[in-house]
Amino acid sequence: MRVDILASGSRGNAILISGSGSSILIDAGLPVHKTLEGIRAANVRPRNLRALIITHEHIDHSFSASAISRRLNLTVMANRPTLAALNERGNDGFFGVSPFETGRAFDAGGFTVTPFPVPHDCAEGVGLVVEQGPKSLGICTDLGFATSLVKERLKGVDALVVESNHDPGMLMEGTYPWHVKQRIKGRQGHLSNAQCADLLKELATPNLRAVVLAHLSQENNRPELALSSAMGVLKEVGADSRVELFAASQDEPLSIAF
Repeated sequence: MRVDILASGSRGNAILISGSGSSILIDAGLPVHKTLEGIRAANVRPRNLRALIITHEHIDHSFSASAISRRLNLTVMANRPTLAALNERGNDGFFGVSPFETGRAFDAGGFTVTPFPVPHDCAEGVGLVVEQGPKSLGICTDLGFATSLVKERLKGVDALVVESNHDPGMLMEGTYPWHVKQRIKGRQGHLSNAQCADLLKELATPNLRAVVLAHLSQENNRPELALSSAMGVLKEVGADSRVELFAASQDEPLSIAF
C-alpha cells in the first residue's frame, strides 16, 4: 500500500491511497488544480481513482469536493450528517453519492474502509481504517481527544496518519483570539503534540511500521517539536528502531509505502 499526503494542515487536506491498481482520495480540501497536480505527481492515473471519501464537512477537508467529483467522475462517500452539512453549504452537485454508516465497513475501489466516530466540532466526523490484503492504514485527524473507541480501532494498524496539531505553549502565547484557542484545545478541537504522543504510546504495537504526524498548525507548532514528542514516546516503548516517523506538511507532499 502506498500513501501520498498531498497536503496536511489548516489550509487544506488531501490523502491519496493506492494499491493493487486502484486508488482512493481521502478529503478534498485543496483547490482543484492543486489536487490534480498532486495526483499527477504521485503517478496516479485519474482513471484509477475509484472514490472520494470525505471525513467531515469543514472547508479544509471538503473545499473542492464537488468540483473534483465531477472532474474525475468520482463517487463521493460520506456519512449522511456530513453530506447534509455539505449540501447546506452549497457543496453538492457531486458526480455520484454513496452514503456510509459510521461504524460499518464498506468497500471503496477494492479497499475495505471502516469509519469510526471522533470527537470534533462538526456534524459527524470520522477517522478511518483502510485495508487491502494484509495491509492496514489508520487515519485520524481533527479530534479533541482520543476516545477508547479511537484507540481500539487504530490498535494493530501497519501505518498511521495521526494528528499532532499544536504545542500548547505556542498556542496560548500566539495571536489567535481566546475563543479560538479554547476551541482548539477543547475536547471537540485538535490533538496537541503531547496528546498525540500519549496515543502513540498505546498504538505502538509490533505491527506498526510507519507514523505520519499530520495537521500541524503553521502558527502554533513546529515539525521538530511534534517529531521530538513522538520520537520520545517511541523510544520509551522500544519502537523507535522499527517505526519510521514523518511529519506531513501543508506545502510539501509526502509519500510512504509499506
